Amino acid sequence: MAKQSDRRSGRARAVALKYDAEGESAPRVTAKGSGALARKILELARAGDVPVRSDPDLLELLASIDVMEEVPPDLYEVVAEVLAFVYDVNEQKKSEPDGSQLSEAPEFDSEEAERDSGETDSSREQSE
Repeated sequence: MAKQSDRRSGRARAVALKYDAEGESAPRVTAKGSGALARKILELARAGDVPVRSDPDLLELLASIDVMEEVPPDLYEVVAEVLAFVYDVNEQKKSEPDGSQLSEAPEFDSEEAERDSGETDSSREQSE
């Protein structure tokens, strides 16, 4: 997951990725948003013990991809860095006394998150 504050407005932004190496050819963008929606995405990530990485440049690239679309081949190298980051976090967790490691990420329901945040597509468009 990449996150950052919007450089122009200071609003939080987030993009979530999911990758199943056995079932998919490339990682997918599973959620993205700004403001309250970004905060909800980050809240769900933390609740699911999903690593969060702050990388403004990567966020800009990933934010241009539609939700549920695969990451295009020209971004494989930078996304591989994120996957390496997640692998390292998992390895560190394996060495913790309780042997915990990252669980399956919680499913993200963008409609539910929008209802919870009170922010809809039209309110986001008006506020940006």
